Amino acid sequence: MVFDVESAKMRHAAFLAMAILIAGCGRGQGTEVEQKLVDRFHSELDKEQYAQIYAERDKLFRTPEAQYIRLLTTVHRKLGNVRGEHLDAVTTAVNPQGTFVVLRYATQFERGTATETFSWHLVGDSAKLTGYFIERGASVKK
Repeated sequence: MVFDVESAKMRHAAFLAMAILIAGCGRGQGTEVEQKLVDRFHSELDKEQYAQIYAERDKLFRTPEAQYIRLLTTVHRKLGNVRGEHLDAVTTAVNPQGTFVVLRYATQFERGTATETFSWHLVGDSAKLTGYFIERGASVKK
């Protein structure tokens, strides 16, 4: 079998263009569903309900439970409770596994700021968490 590089590049470019078009037509702003889920995530984080957050994740979320709970425990211990957040960016992507919405927030905690990124897998009228990433800001109080 001969692998045609040019043909593969064209298929990849066509798929990418289609994904961009679909993303542009999708949910352009963070929807109420995802915003409510971020609010619930923050509420559960503040109440130290880490196992509950993990239980509500999507099957595509692959971080082991113990590792994820350590992350959330560390975030809460170092930064404290959430005081507020501001939605900075929304990205929608469609791939063979489904539709995903990525929301990036500038979040104010008791002891500093952080950039939080949530990845949600849209399932019917709801969304399931597939990823959570946090980057501490420069203003974290010791």
